[in-house]
Amino acid sequence: MSNRIFHVGNWCAHWGNEFRESAFRSSIKNFEVLNYAKYFTRALERIPDTEVISIPSWELYHMSPEEFDAKLEWATAIVFGDVETQSLHLNPSFFENQFQKKYVTFPDRFDLLKRWVEKGGHFHMNGGWFSFSGHQGYGGWGRSRWQKDTDERVLPVECIDGDDLIESTASFEVRTADGSHAAV
Repeated sequence: MSNRIFHVGNWCAHWGNEFRESAFRSSIKNFEVLNYAKYFTRALERIPDTEVISIPSWELYHMSPEEFDAKLEWATAIVFGDVETQSLHLNPSFFENQFQKKYVTFPDRFDLLKRWVEKGGHFHMNGGWFSFSGHQGYGGWGRSRWQKDTDERVLPVECIDGDDLIESTASFEVRTADGSHAAV
């Protein structure tokens, strides 16, 4: 396969309706994992000579440095959809024994992904509640090392502070801070 696309995000774990029948007890009826990306990834799979791996953002969060390196080695394109920065930046092992060590270290996946892009990898971010600045600023991409403290931004957009979420059933005009960026 010449096109290998690693897609992260656009999944949701949904706990159904919560019922409170007393001041002390509640019960949740239903649980489901929703893959909002399935139609998008199916469309990508229709591209000739293309293989797609799609995972929820919580799997990225749990991904070991070795697993992340293997995905970078495998992929020719990476697509994030509705993925907050913490899923890329943090990992549970970062917090293990953190108070027993003088220095807490973990490979910076922002740096690894930026170097992957510089070597010719293709990165794309779809919108969503946790993309870019996101709902109530939870996306956090404007605070990332990709957008601050560097002249070479990975994302060709300005991530504003706070909430950038605009919802509508109608379409929006695409706007970008740098219309000459290769991703546009």
